[in-house]
Amino acid sequence: MEMGWLGKAREVIESQIGTYPDGATLRDDPIPSLHAQLAAFQQAGHQANAAEVIMKLKNENGKRQRWAFKNSLRRHNHLGLLHALLLGLAKAGKLDAAKEGMKKTMRERREWVAEMRAKGVGAGGMDED
Repeated sequence: MEMGWLGKAREVIESQIGTYPDGATLRDDPIPSLHAQLAAFQQAGHQANAAEVIMKLKNENGKRQRWAFKNSLRRHNHLGLLHALLLGLAKAGKLDAAKEGMKKTMRERREWVAEMRAKGVGAGGMDED
């Protein structure tokens, strides 16, 4: 088996998948069958049944919107990366130097913005804190 965290991750994922019964991970998309049911009920004039299917469709579409939102949050969540970066800098003994460098850069940037404003020139679209 693979070494390190990747091997452990694979092991954990495979054991989790193993807890599901065969075929449980496969799920047919209900939307096409719901559309077919809706068309059949509307054609037959069964408005109550059609309204029920419309509610099921709305619920299914709502679930998908929530999934898309959650996936977007996962895709753009950089907290883990930032934590690992700061931890790596700290372990290498470079965190304080990086922090001081950042402070110096921000101080220079603020001075430059103040100079530009004093001259009546825009600050290049930079926002203030």
